Amino acid sequence: MIRSMRLALALAIATLGPAVSPASAQTFTLPELGLQNGGACPDLAVRERTGKTMVSVGCVDGTAKTIRWKGEGSGINVTPTTSAASGTLARLMADRAPLASPVFSGSVKTTLPAGCIDSTAGKWTGDYTSTWIPDCFGTWQAGSSGAIPIFATRGTTSSNHTYPPDPGAGTPFTRGGAYQLVNGRADGGVQQQVSGSFINMDVVGGSVSEAHPSDELSPNATGMLISGHQHPGPNGERPPTYWGLNIDTVIGSGSKQVQTYGIEMDHSNFNGECIVGGQPPAGQSFNCTSAWFFYGGINPYPNLAFHYFGNPITYPYSGTVTTSGNTFTFVSGTGGRTKFDHKINRIDYGGQRYRVDCTDGSTCTADRPIGNNSTPGAWAGTSSMAHYGLFFQDNDNGSQVQDADFLMNDSARAIVQATGNHKVGLDFTADAMPFAAYFKSGQAVCYNGTFMCMSQSSALKAWMFHTGPDQSSAVARIDANGNLSMNGTLTANGNVSTGAYFASGVAGVSCNGPPTQQFQVVGGIVTRC
Repeated sequence: MIRSMRLALALAIATLGPAVSPASAQTFTLPELGLQNGGACPDLAVRERTGKTMVSVGCVDGTAKTIRWKGEGSGINVTPTTSAASGTLARLMADRAPLASPVFSGSVKTTLPAGCIDSTAGKWTGDYTSTWIPDCFGTWQAGSSGAIPIFATRGTTSSNHTYPPDPGAGTPFTRGGAYQLVNGRADGGVQQQVSGSFINMDVVGGSVSEAHPSDELSPNATGMLISGHQHPGPNGERPPTYWGLNIDTVIGSGSKQVQTYGIEMDHSNFNGECIVGGQPPAGQSFNCTSAWFFYGGINPYPNLAFHYFGNPITYPYSGTVTTSGNTFTFVSGTGGRTKFDHKINRIDYGGQRYRVDCTDGSTCTADRPIGNNSTPGAWAGTSSMAHYGLFFQDNDNGSQVQDADFLMNDSARAIVQATGNHKVGLDFTADAMPFAAYFKSGQAVCYNGTFMCMSQSSALKAWMFHTGPDQSSAVARIDANGNLSMNGTLTANGNVSTGAYFASGVAGVSCNGPPTQQFQVVGGIVTRC
């Protein structure tokens, strides 16, 4: 049996070798193999041609009739079987050493260094960023025995269940694993671009895609498809939280002018202009659909949001302060802090939350009066995840968007709704736009709900002020000629300067000298001297 295995391995190496490089590029000869004389699992070695030393590749378990490859722990158990695909090691062995009960078990590992087998081997960075750096690099593919244990390079809690972890708390705490794992490293000292995983796709048109561009028979393709099903357990138990895709990165302290992107989507269009609507754009015989993101689904119930910016965890600040007007003055801070940080943008104090502008010094200015308190009181502050929620940036090479940064072509109740603790609703002061907003006739701008509104009437060619959204309830209007009409009383606390006065349609006059018998006043306006 051992002789058959030796022959099978030799033939396997000779047969599989050309798969690495074309046969025309290399010449292959049968290797010189050696088998240890004794032991429960005699060592199997191949003579290395340059140094003439024997290099161990594994051992041969004669009892289990199994080759245990070097560095694979319990090993990959390859049992010869004639049902295996042609050219595989199992098939090659079966052709020369037939055995019954074909078995493939354990996990497949290709690692560097060659001797490392532990998918969780590594160490803390020591910079309190929750980051675990692996020492064993390569790929692991789980077999039927279960998932491969993982210590994530980002988001790993330490064994004392603290987060961020305590680097002195030993190994990370893990609650699961994966059926496929890649431990990789991108080394800035090597002239090489590296990807943990890479997929090349060539999507070619044909008769089927031409005949079925968008129906159930379309031969559509994906670079990667993740299909998940979240559902209750056998007794109605709530299923675990599920992420279709989770990208978790951390930028370590001292990385300088680094560039870091959670996702980059390079989406290039050399086909034609794609526009809104069914008709082709001018000068083009077709229209198309092309977008960086597409959202779809079957939803008997509304989801929370298409994009959900939630659960931020930022650096905390706390201590004591005094207050005066709308100013916080630093007194003390936790963690040895002796002053405010300019990154603090909100402070909780006295049961209220204030938006603040802070210096790297002793004061923060709140968005409204706080009150005066010379007795130090407790405060807590936080910074933010990002400066901007969405950022569209043009540069010298081109512009991002042609027609509108946002096109709302749906039927939602409101385009924008704010419910937080903002300071300014819209800020256009740094933009070169000649018009801050366009409104069509009849569209109202209202205050306090719809208590007081203003709009434009195309029929009256006037700017209308009305209670409620209906223009018929107008209390005042100014027409295109500047004429003001109002239902109430005009009260002036200062001087009213005008070229002429009217009362009941009669123009007022200016008099010189004492009044005559024709002197007349109408509504407080002198109409005759």
